[in-house]
Amino acid sequence: MENETPQGSILSPLLFNLLMEQLVALPFHTGTVLLSYADDLALMVTGKGNKLRKTQQALDLISEKCQDLGLKISAEKTRAMMLKAADPAWQLRVQGIDLAWTNSYQYLGVQYLTNFLAHSRMDGAEAPVEWQGGLNLTYRLGPGLETAGWKVKMDVHTSNIPVTIYNVVAMMQGSEEPDRYVVLGNHRDAWIFGSLDPSSGTASLLELSRVLTQLRNDTGWSPRRSVVLCSWAAEEYGLIGSMEWIEQFGTQLMDRGVVYLNVDMAIEGNVTLRAKSAPLLYDALFQAAAKVPNPNPDEVTAGRPTVYDTWALSTPDSSHPGRPSVLSLGGGSDYLGFQDKYGIPSLDIRYTHGPDMYTEPLYHTLYETFELVDELFDIGFHYHAAVTQLWAIIAVDFADSKVLPFSLVEYSSYVADAHTDLLQHYGDLIATRNISMEYFAEAIDQFSQATANFSSNLPSEDLAGVLEARRINDQMMLVERSFLDRQGLPRRPDYNHVVVAPSSSDEYAGNAFAGLTDALNGIESLSPEEQEDRWREFSQHLAAVTHFLGVAAKVLTLDLW
Repeated sequence: MENETPQGSILSPLLFNLLMEQLVALPFHTGTVLLSYADDLALMVTGKGNKLRKTQQALDLISEKCQDLGLKISAEKTRAMMLKAADPAWQLRVQGIDLAWTNSYQYLGVQYLTNFLAHSRMDGAEAPVEWQGGLNLTYRLGPGLETAGWKVKMDVHTSNIPVTIYNVVAMMQGSEEPDRYVVLGNHRDAWIFGSLDPSSGTASLLELSRVLTQLRNDTGWSPRRSVVLCSWAAEEYGLIGSMEWIEQFGTQLMDRGVVYLNVDMAIEGNVTLRAKSAPLLYDALFQAAAKVPNPNPDEVTAGRPTVYDTWALSTPDSSHPGRPSVLSLGGGSDYLGFQDKYGIPSLDIRYTHGPDMYTEPLYHTLYETFELVDELFDIGFHYHAAVTQLWAIIAVDFADSKVLPFSLVEYSSYVADAHTDLLQHYGDLIATRNISMEYFAEAIDQFSQATANFSSNLPSEDLAGVLEARRINDQMMLVERSFLDRQGLPRRPDYNHVVVAPSSSDEYAGNAFAGLTDALNGIESLSPEEQEDRWREFSQHLAAVTHFLGVAAKVLTLDLW
């Protein structure tokens, strides 16, 4: 049994599949329809007038039947919502509790009884503590079920048909450097309703475009560089919209793209900022966050007036005391093609939950509704506004600054930290093979020295001439491009960035020197022949990374060799 929605079919889980035949057999009249959702039952009440007496009988009947089946209707979990009564004097009840009339549906909260769950558990090892859920049973990893003879049946309702997708792209042309692009993007497609992912980000993109247009119309302002606003299609299907666009215009973007600033979703919580970023953008990100007023009045009262203040307190960087932690870019959103394939430094920002929660529980579910945002996550939309302000400040900074606000020294610090982490995890293992890491370390030192020298010699914006500023900016734009290996990472030819790339074990997470760590991860459990292949892979990729570090150092000089 399933509920058909405009977004697709929401199929019931194993528990309801096993019980559905018995539930469907209940004698409902034509004014009452039973639906099965992914995590509850719903009774759609359509009767009017004296038929509501039969509706009440249906409510009593399903409550009694669920008890017999090891389930119970939880009046406490009831979430409102039946069709408006033709006779306001008629009152429906569940387990003695009145149900309020509204203009929607009545959802019956279902609680599983322990004695039923005892016979429906998965087999296999116990799941880790952090994977144990909230029901009163032991969560297991499988495979199989404890109860002999039980099977899992899945009905997949998917239409494999070609569909045209549309990216929507707008440009505000730059006044002095129209051939340099500051690109902003958010995807538009959603699983189910998508009020958080992506529509919170879409709302921010639309508001930002409105504000930039109003600023131009009211003051005559125009950006020094072109600002490109992108609404991507089909992100959830594999970043299709952004990736196709990037590949179509790859030549121009490789030569002219300054930064890519992504907001996949503006909010997934209301505790603190979360940022993923290329190291080149750290300074601009930190400085912008320190300018945005804190949307949480309790935090302001506690002496943290800006977004940066709460961010630094909530998720501190253990390697750099006093500042917030910034995550590495992985492969979970539309920044992937810009950062990893074309070397355009990218970031992704959002307001998020606290560090004690792995993900927002209603993520990608039917419950991502406007009401969820408006009544629970962001009453007054203050957190949306904060993210939009942060996005706009960073965008205007890169669009208007004569000398691009890249943080070269932060990049060399990131590389040095990654080198230290690599040796801490694998140094002893590498030593068993007598593989020299000397040239690799020297290349990191050269890159560090080059970034320090270049940064210390940067002229102020007032003193930099137009051509000098252009040359300086071109050199800095080449740094990220210098880390691209057109052959791709070992065993992953679709990933080109040798310093920052998605982890092979978690596409959403970023990993420093991913090609090197992938070669060594789990190597000791392989056969002797496979180990030799991995060590050969490690040595060859080590040479490649060493080379690209040298290239990145050299582009910050005026020398050819």
